[in-house]
Amino acid sequence: VIFNPVTPQSIVIPRPTDKAVFIYVGRLKFEGQKRIKDMLDAFSGLKGEWECHFIGDGSDTEVCQAYAQQRGIADRLHWHGWQEKPWEYVQTEIKQVSAFVMSSAFEGLPMTLLEAMSYGIYCVSSDCPSGPGDIIKNGVNGQLYPPGDTHHFVKTLSQLQTNEINSSIEEIKNSISEFYDKNYYAKFINAIAIEKNR
Repeated sequence: VIFNPVTPQSIVIPRPTDKAVFIYVGRLKFEGQKRIKDMLDAFSGLKGEWECHFIGDGSDTEVCQAYAQQRGIADRLHWHGWQEKPWEYVQTEIKQVSAFVMSSAFEGLPMTLLEAMSYGIYCVSSDCPSGPGDIIKNGVNGQLYPPGDTHHFVKTLSQLQTNEINSSIEEIKNSISEFYDKNYYAKFINAIAIEKNR
């Protein structure tokens, strides 16, 4: 299997020290593939100081916002809508991030996880088929939780609130070296050469 490449970044997005700041980048689907409902259910179980920024839009935007209101967490959530250059937007508008979060029921190869890690951002994702398990190394660059298990999701987010991340930003960036362009193209050329010599 040859995955998609991601470009290494010289810029890093630092972690905040005063509260947990989470981000999600992608389509807003309440249930279905993206399962934003699971994320909102998990957030409603969090204590202490935290906030989450949603970058993206979708047909379920209003449903997600209404559910957040119903769960009593609307004041902790920020809906930024679709952004042409989401990572530049994160750098200028949000500035500091504790973790990227994803609660999907299924994925292909979630490039947003790789993009987040290329900036040194720790990632928390459902261990859905397929993709996250190929990218996330538990405790190194992120944490996987069983799909739909909001109790486990809450526990992981709570650990991040208390800065229980042992990996440095550089370690997170280096953990996905096999996905960086240069290594990707080397593997791609090697795969073609092997096939050609068969």
